[in-house]
Amino acid sequence: MANIYFFNPEHDLALANGSPHYQPPKNVVKFADDLSLLPLWFASNDGLFYGSNDKCFVHSDLKVDESWLSEERRLLGNFCKWGDKKLFFAENKEDSLVIPWGKDLAFCHRLERFGAVPDTNECDLIREVSRRDFSLKITQHIHDKGLYGNMTPPCSYLSLDDIERRATEDSPTLFKAPLSGSGRGLCWCRNGFEKRVENWAVRTLQTQGCVVAEPIWDKVADFAFEFGVSLNPDATEHITIQDFGLSLFETDSAGVYRKNRLASNSDILNILSEYVPAEEIQNAFCEVKKAFVTHYAKRLLSVRKKAQYFIGVDMLIGKDTNGKFILNPCVEVNMRMTMGLASRVFYDRYVEEGKLGEFTIDNAKEPGALLADDQRRRSENPLIIKNGKIVSGYMSLTPVMHSTLSRARIEIF
Repeated sequence: MANIYFFNPEHDLALANGSPHYQPPKNVVKFADDLSLLPLWFASNDGLFYGSNDKCFVHSDLKVDESWLSEERRLLGNFCKWGDKKLFFAENKEDSLVIPWGKDLAFCHRLERFGAVPDTNECDLIREVSRRDFSLKITQHIHDKGLYGNMTPPCSYLSLDDIERRATEDSPTLFKAPLSGSGRGLCWCRNGFEKRVENWAVRTLQTQGCVVAEPIWDKVADFAFEFGVSLNPDATEHITIQDFGLSLFETDSAGVYRKNRLASNSDILNILSEYVPAEEIQNAFCEVKKAFVTHYAKRLLSVRKKAQYFIGVDMLIGKDTNGKFILNPCVEVNMRMTMGLASRVFYDRYVEEGKLGEFTIDNAKEPGALLADDQRRRSENPLIIKNGKIVSGYMSLTPVMHSTLSRARIEIF
């Protein structure tokens, strides 16, 4: 059996669109191509959640020579193969486990052209449980446990009148579309029910049926709890959860992902516990998993098939109106692979315990800019590895050529 990994970062946009014929914008296609080999660093055929299979393969249309990873292969061990999916499906279509960044109807449609038979019912269900208004089931569970402190928990609105009332009486508020890409589908409302807020709300109600609203937090830390869920309707234990740990990340002012802190789980927990007690954070993890099993996993079991999912629950720590640090234990639920989980797996596999660093996604406007930056960083901060683990230095996790406009990189300080 073969594990076949795909990097399809347009997943969130495809979910929002809902069509099996969705075509992402050109810049998203270019981003997907440039980072198509990122799964090499979390792919596995020997037990990372998806079990032990004979072969491991990462799809990529990039024309990259094997020498790109010659040094990294020698120092960090062997990677799975990569290449064009047409050839690999021809060789392995009888028994392959397809593992995309995220499952959606557009991705399923792509696979059908190569002889695979994906489950579109599963994709429909994933779209349902990926909605922000569905995640309010976890929010309500957590609120009932008293984990929101004195902050107002998120809620959803079905009418423009209710949205206007919220914007007028309880500003500042962050309104969210139920489905959107990273940093998209957000409407920041700080000055009442302005015309731009009204126009955004009307469009969102027309296309997605509701609007999710939450307070604008004065946040000091963004982090996520990363875990995996394995479903097997034929097993004694239908639902199995595997904890991967914590990721500590940064976004820009619009909420778009930028980087992750590379650190051990214990170091990240220590950083967060400077604001709120570690016991409170760990209790939130337990309650999130309970709520996920109750509202998500059991719903997903309705398709009556074996399945595995990567899950990332975004959380944050902020200050209330009295300046007290409080935990928001469920900002978003990502029913897909995340950069946070990719960085978590990379650190645990390849970085010496206790070292600190960053996992960063860079974007450039002009060809050649990232290539020049790559060469500079290699010279100024060369990679140093001891006993199979990185102790310091820079490395690009994806190929950097003259045409490259996006890159995933790590630096250990």
